[in-house]
Amino acid sequence: MFTKAVALFTTIAVAASSVFAADPLVLNTPANARQCIPTLITWSGGNGLFFLTPYMEFAEPNTSFLTAVSNICLVLSGIERTPIQEFGGLPADQHSFLWQTNVASGSLVSLDLADDVGGELVQSGFFVIGDGPNNCTLVQDP
Repeated sequence: MFTKAVALFTTIAVAASSVFAADPLVLNTPANARQCIPTLITWSGGNGLFFLTPYMEFAEPNTSFLTAVSNICLVLSGIERTPIQEFGGLPADQHSFLWQTNVASGSLVSLDLADDVGGELVQSGFFVIGDGPNNCTLVQDP
């Protein structure tokens, strides 16, 4: 009898943990975002509804914000983030979103993604919006 009770308890505990446990939330950085062309944003893991926010990243073009590194690339610091749009309440079974990419080419962008159950917040890497058509209403710089 005791063995059956332990087995039943173990089965219930494993089932409950699989319902509440989720893989860690991972947001993929878009590889080829282009102005006015929809960009597929994908993620995995997480639990519950998802909340996606694209951000424009701004840095003043002076030496206190841009530091030359080996004359090859620039490292950005002192960046200000401005939300472009907020997409909330994306279904728990949805792990992608088609963003209309209403940002001008050359803009530096990143993404935040949160879930409402685990309270996780993850960020994408920075990416630059590529050239595209001018057939959408673009978000204006603040």
